[in-house]
Amino acid sequence: MLHSMEVLFQDQTWQVANTAPDVEILFNRMAALLVEHKLHISQMTVDGKEIYGDYQEYIMQQLSEIKRIDINVVTIKQFADELIASSYAYCAQAIQQLPQLSTQYYQTPTQETWQQFQSFLEGVEWLTQLIRLIGDLAIPYSNVAVFPEIGLALSQTMSELLEGMEQQDHTTIGDLLQYEILPQIEKLQHELHQITNEEGVQE
Repeated sequence: MLHSMEVLFQDQTWQVANTAPDVEILFNRMAALLVEHKLHISQMTVDGKEIYGDYQEYIMQQLSEIKRIDINVVTIKQFADELIASSYAYCAQAIQQLPQLSTQYYQTPTQETWQQFQSFLEGVEWLTQLIRLIGDLAIPYSNVAVFPEIGLALSQTMSELLEGMEQQDHTTIGDLLQYEILPQIEKLQHELHQITNEEGVQE
């Protein structure tokens, strides 16, 4: 027996058959609406479970079981503001941690130091992706032009950090964290703060 799922999207409710072709049509339809109305999916809930990452892949995997999908959307501007707030919060945290982390590399880094360093690398990679995404969204923030420049500088320094890591060059790692990465993140925080002031974004 062919089942169907209920899909709630904004103020619309659709009945969609639990088949791969129908789900493909559903996602094409949603994509068109998102572009047309300049929206972004903020959250998707499938039978009460919040889904992150590749929504379509999850739905295809669970296709025969799904009864209801709730899709929450925000405007592209709201989404960009959320990214700004998240980026600002990360910068504030990184600025607090970096001096201590760099100092450990001027001494003898422990296993915990390397774990903190790895977490930091992942955080900066996430941050550079957010910077790129903010630029791609083309929101007319007054200082949006500086973000690609900061993102490029961070990426270049990250490459040098990874090289220092491979060579176990602790002094170079300490120097890069203290004199390259920290000023770049402070600059980014300053620019993000300017946006939050102008746009009224909650930091």
